[in-house]
Amino acid sequence: MNITEVAKQTHHKITTVSKVLHNHNIDIKLGLQKYVPTEQDIQIVKEILDNHQSYKAAARAIHKDITIVKRIAQENNLVYDYRPYNKNLKHNFFSVIDTPQKAWLLGFLFTDGSVRQLGEHNYQIRLSI
Repeated sequence: MNITEVAKQTHHKITTVSKVLHNHNIDIKLGLQKYVPTEQDIQIVKEILDNHQSYKAAARAIHKDITIVKRIAQENNLVYDYRPYNKNLKHNFFSVIDTPQKAWLLGFLFTDGSVRQLGEHNYQIRLSI
């Protein structure tokens, strides 16, 4: 019997019957099969999320729903940085001080500037000359 027939015979809602079956560890087949991503799909999602693109971009790339992309990310421990990411900035500019200009700019920011935290992930650089 399917859940609908059980609900009609017992005069309960379908959700109630489903919860009771779930609580007693009785498997329910609804006719839908869980999507199992291929290694290629996982790799595509990983590359897109590593490049700070959105779940939506990953969903378009593998032609699946966003919820599937979120599940792929969760099951494969992929990190999704949801903060805005400016692709035009060099985020690791000061990781290597290889020119006198970089050293001067870093010294200038250190002596005459400050970084103020505005929110959890928001910062403001201030210069006072």
